[in-house]
Amino acid sequence: MSSYWDGNNFVIGYPDLTGVEDGAASSNLRFYVANLRPGVQSVSFVVDAPSRIVPRLAVYDLAGRRIQTLTERRELTGRHGIIWDCRNAQGESVPSGMYFARLTGAGFTRVLRVPVVR
Repeated sequence: MSSYWDGNNFVIGYPDLTGVEDGAASSNLRFYVANLRPGVQSVSFVVDAPSRIVPRLAVYDLAGRRIQTLTERRELTGRHGIIWDCRNAQGESVPSGMYFARLTGAGFTRVLRVPVVR
């Protein structure tokens, strides 16, 4: 069992394994958390793109509500760090809990689980 994005919401369960991704655009793309420790006031994400991409990185809560959009319409090539200050779009600190970072672009989607512990 896992959590996954079904196109509209995060779902806890088993994904449909019949979908096909554009392998050329996404096979070498790396997306990971570089700095995550309890009590830290920010989370560092790393996007390592071997070719030019225009990604959208957003953070969602367990109910699938978008909490914050971190990058959108900014072209990236190579390795880039993106920091989330653990705040929502209104600038308020989010409570402890599980969040999801969703990176999307042309032909790829990556989702990371991000626990926030205050």
